Amino acid sequence: YTDPKYTHTLRQRVICEEGGSEAFLRAFNTQPQVARLRIIGKISEDTDVISHLRNRRYGSMFEHGFHRVSEFFCGRDHDDTRLPSWEAVEFDISLDLTPFITGDGHLASPADVVTLEKHLRANNSLEVIIIRKEVEWSCWEDIATNIKQRLRGLGFPGQVEVQLEAVEETLVYRNHPWQNFVRNRVTQALILLSLIGPCLWVPYLYTKQRTVRVSSKFRVNLDLVCFWEHLSHGLHGVYGFEGGHRATR
Repeated sequence: YTDPKYTHTLRQRVICEEGGSEAFLRAFNTQPQVARLRIIGKISEDTDVISHLRNRRYGSMFEHGFHRVSEFFCGRDHDDTRLPSWEAVEFDISLDLTPFITGDGHLASPADVVTLEKHLRANNSLEVIIIRKEVEWSCWEDIATNIKQRLRGLGFPGQVEVQLEAVEETLVYRNHPWQNFVRNRVTQALILLSLIGPCLWVPYLYTKQRTVRVSSKFRVNLDLVCFWEHLSHGLHGVYGFEGGHRATR
C-alpha cells in the first residue's frame, strides 16, 4: 500500500490485494500526476534600464536601481563572488502535460522486472520499493529552443530557462503486521521514551530496513505542430504567457 503522507501526488491510499507483478503494476504504476513544461524568465544585473522602460518593467527597473545604489554605498567589490548576483524572476510558468500522457507505463529494463519479482518474493517485511515514473518527450528540446527564440523576438531581454519536469516517485509498503507495527507512531514514541529501547531498536532497523528501486517509462503523445501553434500565440514578451502573472522575488 501507499501512504499519502510520503507520496505528495497521491491523495488517497492505494492498496493491491494480489501478490503478482501484473496486479502490482496495475495498482501502483499508474500515470504520473506531475508532467509539465516549465518556462522561467530571469532578468540579470547586466540588463540595462532602457530595456526595462521599453518593456514597461517599472518594478524591475526600480529594483535594479536600488541594487546598484546599495552596491555603491556599501562599497561591494565587483570581484567579490561570495554574494549572489542580482537576478529577478520575471515569470515562472508551468504548462500541464498530463493530459497528453499515453498508455500504461512499462518497466524501463529487464533488470527492473527482476528487481520487482525479487521484492515480491522477499521475506523481509520491512523492505519497501520505490517506483520512479519518468515521462519521456523526445521533441521537448526543440520546443524549448523555439520558446527561447520566440520570447527573444517578442523583446524579452533576459535569460529564459525551459525545463521538462516529468518525474514522480511512488513509495510502496508491505501490508504486513510487523511493518505496520514498526511504522506506528505510538511504537516509535514508546521506543524513544524507554531507556535501552533505542540502543536495540536503531541497529535492528538499520540491518532490516531496505529500499529497492525500479523505473518505469511513460510517453507524451501530441501533435507538435498544433501544440506549438497554440503555444506561440500565447507567449508574451513581458509576462511570459498571455494571461499570466509576474512572479516576484
